[in-house]
Amino acid sequence: MDAKFFLRFIVLAALLFVFVPPAGAHLPRMEGANAEIKIERPEISKAYYGWLEGEPAVYSIDAKAPFLLYVNLLSPRIETGRIDYSAVIHKDGEIFANIPADNSLWLVTYEPFANDYYAKGPEWAQKVPSGKYEIKIYNSGNSGNYVLAVGKTEDLSLGEFLRTLVVLPRVKEEFFGKPWWQAYSNLTGLMALIVFVFFMMAAYFAVSFFRRRRLKKKLDIQYAEHKNNGNIGGKDRGGLFEK
Repeated sequence: MDAKFFLRFIVLAALLFVFVPPAGAHLPRMEGANAEIKIERPEISKAYYGWLEGEPAVYSIDAKAPFLLYVNLLSPRIETGRIDYSAVIHKDGEIFANIPADNSLWLVTYEPFANDYYAKGPEWAQKVPSGKYEIKIYNSGNSGNYVLAVGKTEDLSLGEFLRTLVVLPRVKEEFFGKPWWQAYSNLTGLMALIVFVFFMMAAYFAVSFFRRRRLKKKLDIQYAEHKNNGNIGGKDRGGLFEK
């Protein structure tokens, strides 16, 4: 492979990484049966996967500045899936908004990056002032698997992409009840493969570059020494002829 091909590959990989949001732009967070979860950076698009075990799940936000509060409830399309999840938002201890389950038709939606199906429930969005917020998720009997999607700003950093690759197998196995390896038999897996190949090629060309540079430096030193020795020999022979 020549340098031009490598440059084209870098540009292509960069474009794919920048313009294709990892995991459908919702960064996955596996919470399981946790009943109290703190949301950091609520403006960033994230999907919290969990299940209710006899009590509501409460997500807390401590906002120091105004932000766009976006809330969307979803349910996985599995045999035990439910479509009766509701949410109530409290601000500084008082009811701020209600998001009832019957505000949505719970239509089936497909998420291509992870290759999963969901029933999309009610969503709510509003620019809100700073303060302490709590989002309480519940249903009749407080049971079943749910997804809480928050935020609309995408974080496409490499760190979050790598974290997504680590979390997805748990989501597949613990949340959807599927084999963990199916977490990568989708567009996310293809992106991971592209990133892996990109870094392997970058490492290969970096090593090759430094090896060639070190060899050139060594050859330059040897050439300079050889040239100096030749000059010295010529001077000595010149001195003998003068005598």
